Amino acid sequence: MGYIYKLIDEKEKEASKNGMISLSHPIFEFKGSEGEIINFAKRIYDRYKKKGDSITPSKTDISEIRKWISTYKETFGPSFNDIDIHSESMIFFCVFMQHFCGYFTSVDLFDGKNLQSFLEKSKLSKKTYVLRIDDSILENASHWRTMNLEDPFTLLKKDPNNFQGYNGYTHLIKISYIENYKDYHELLSKYNSDAETLRSSTYWFDNLSKKYEWQQEKRILFNLESFKKNCLTIGLNQKYNQTHVPTDYANSVFGYIVDAIEYCINGPRYVYLSIDKKDMCVRSKEEILKL
Repeated sequence: MGYIYKLIDEKEKEASKNGMISLSHPIFEFKGSEGEIINFAKRIYDRYKKKGDSITPSKTDISEIRKWISTYKETFGPSFNDIDIHSESMIFFCVFMQHFCGYFTSVDLFDGKNLQSFLEKSKLSKKTYVLRIDDSILENASHWRTMNLEDPFTLLKKDPNNFQGYNGYTHLIKISYIENYKDYHELLSKYNSDAETLRSSTYWFDNLSKKYEWQQEKRILFNLESFKKNCLTIGLNQKYNQTHVPTDYANSVFGYIVDAIEYCINGPRYVYLSIDKKDMCVRSKEEILKL
């Protein structure tokens, strides 16, 4: 059994009294520390919005996307055919946008010296409480369900093949801190070469710049299977008619990025997990620092 910790505010403290923790969507909570893949998608989407929802990609968009396609093709290997980017990018960006994150640390913040050091380096000095969670409840691929997205997800211990309602899976991942954080070549190399985990999407969220290494972050990754009830399919907002594959695959990737982000914007900004209160503990920052 181990513990993970998080600095929280008054609202999060009240939620913890009811055994709830919140997970946020990286697109909405974007702070430049999610990895270059999400940076890339966000840049494309931001330019799309600035142009008044123009469905025509700019020269800058096309240039960036072609670079991404080239890297994807190179890291995939010799079996990759150019037309594969059509389906690959649809799956990649749609699944990417259906993930939520909870940002924790393995640093023992119930220790006064550790907390003081953590506060001096972080920008979270306004957070007044520390939440501790027993991480054993977040074992790999735990299945969670809710019947309404406004309600918390509960851990499903029986009948795992029943997919009524809304379903998701948690993964507790340890963050890797890398020097070449701005280069997604290494990230795609790991993703495309990992036969054992069937190209796990955890690779898209498990890296940060080395300058954040002091955080010793552990991240709760939650994959929401669908924003539609009783459904397991990934979704698109369908601003683009992609029934005919474009001859320029950069246009296809542009459409999938925009569609996937538009789709997730219509979904929840946060999801909540319901955790047994015995597995949670909250202490005030002031109390800890006095020890």
